[in-house]
Amino acid sequence: IGLGATSTVNAQVAERFFPNIFFNENHDELDDAYHNMILGDTAIVSNSQDNSTQLKFYSNDEDSVPDSLLFSKLLHEQQLNGFKAGDTIIPLDKDGKPVYTKDTRTKDGKVETVYSVTTKIATQDDVEQSAYSRGIQGDIDDLYDINREVNEYLKATHDYNERQTEAIDALNKASSANTDRIDTAEERIDKNEYDIKALESNVGKDLLDLSGRLIAQKEDIDNNINHIYELAQQQDQHSSDIKTLKNNVEESLLDLSGRLIDQKADIAQNQANIQDLAAYNELQDQYAQKQTEAIDALNKASSENTQNIEDLAAYNELRDAYAKQQTEAIDALNKASSENTQNIAKNQADIANNINNIYELAQQQDQHSSDIKTLAKVSAANTDRIAKNKADADASFETLTKNQNTLIEKDKEHDKLITANKTAIDANKASADTKFAATADAITKNGNAITKNAKSITDLGTKVDGFDGRVTALDTKVNAFDGRITALDSKVENGMAAQAALSGLFQPYSVGKFNATAALGGYGSKSAVAIGAGYRVNPNLAFKAGAAINTSGNKKGSYNIGVNYEF
Repeated sequence: IGLGATSTVNAQVAERFFPNIFFNENHDELDDAYHNMILGDTAIVSNSQDNSTQLKFYSNDEDSVPDSLLFSKLLHEQQLNGFKAGDTIIPLDKDGKPVYTKDTRTKDGKVETVYSVTTKIATQDDVEQSAYSRGIQGDIDDLYDINREVNEYLKATHDYNERQTEAIDALNKASSANTDRIDTAEERIDKNEYDIKALESNVGKDLLDLSGRLIAQKEDIDNNINHIYELAQQQDQHSSDIKTLKNNVEESLLDLSGRLIDQKADIAQNQANIQDLAAYNELQDQYAQKQTEAIDALNKASSENTQNIEDLAAYNELRDAYAKQQTEAIDALNKASSENTQNIAKNQADIANNINNIYELAQQQDQHSSDIKTLAKVSAANTDRIAKNKADADASFETLTKNQNTLIEKDKEHDKLITANKTAIDANKASADTKFAATADAITKNGNAITKNAKSITDLGTKVDGFDGRVTALDTKVNAFDGRITALDSKVENGMAAQAALSGLFQPYSVGKFNATAALGGYGSKSAVAIGAGYRVNPNLAFKAGAAINTSGNKKGSYNIGVNYEF
């Protein structure tokens, strides 16, 4: 309990004590006990300086404190409902206990040491500085408000956590999708790299094979050109021999008549050989055309590969077709070369035979003088044919040279297309690398967003911890209120038991007589006994008073005084 300083006498303060409400001509100690129970040793204190009037409650001795029903009622009302500036209050300490002051009291000429409590007028400072100015009911209202705020905050926190969880789930899904896309992109990049390597390997093999075949073909063409040059030289020699024969033809014209017939056949065979050579040239042209078509097909395949590097199946199919065409063309070229080789060998044999025949004719010129004129005409015609054949051979050689140059140019264009294709492949790889880098940036941004959300969640957790501290402090305060409310419940039960006992007292009925009555009352686990007395003055007017005391606990007392008038 709170203890104040010892009181001093102030000449300006006057005390008037409440009279004993149970005083009568048959007064005894029980009446004093009832009075102390109800009103206690209480005085009205008047201050002449400020014209204020307060109540001063004294204890019965130095081992007790004021505890009358009047004091308890004022204290309980104040503790329950609180107070405001201007209200009459019982001073309380920081723990909500009355501030008891050690004092003295003179009774029957004897000075006794007691404890007292004097009411006061509450100021605004008292209201602001006291934790109990709002009372238990105010604290309960505050608890309801705080509980409502906490519930609203917890709901908002729950909603925020739900949104954060949804955002994190969305980020996880997006991250998983990005991971899948990255894995797919990596697989496609690996496949593209493998396909590019395979394509480069296949193209390299095809180029090497084509180069080898072109080199072999070039060697065949060079051999054919050499054979043609040799044939042309032999034809020139043949022309020279014809001129020599022309000079000597007059002497051996008759002997040459039979030989000319054979020579005519040989010349016809030579013309046939020259026609075979023209056919061979035509076959070379066809082969060059097929080479051009194959290269065009390869260019088309390369163009399609540039547009879509992943369409390797079409390229492989085109490559197979190209290889097949190359094989067919090479087979045809080999066949033509074989036939041409045979024809050239035959032409060489025929030319050798012709030379031998010419030599024989030269030796037989003396025997063929009569046919010299005819032979001269035939020789002139033969010379024209040989010149024409030589011109045709030169034209064929020029055509072969052009075809060879065309093949070389096509090969260069093919190299350019392969280079462009490789450049496109590198560009596609660079684009894939760029997309991969962009995806990596997106993943990094998602990771930053997740980190930011995690920090927000951590900050929210810190705020929640702060609210947990406040809630813990509030729980402590609520527990303190629970203790006070539990104590108040006990007091309420005692008061209800006392009221039940008082309500059981009987009224006086006989005129001019006193009555004495007793009753027992209870409420919950508490009980009380009550005694009372009454007096009926006349049939219309009666007085009654009663007092009750609890049988357990602090044994507080209750009382009532009543008057009854009938008319």
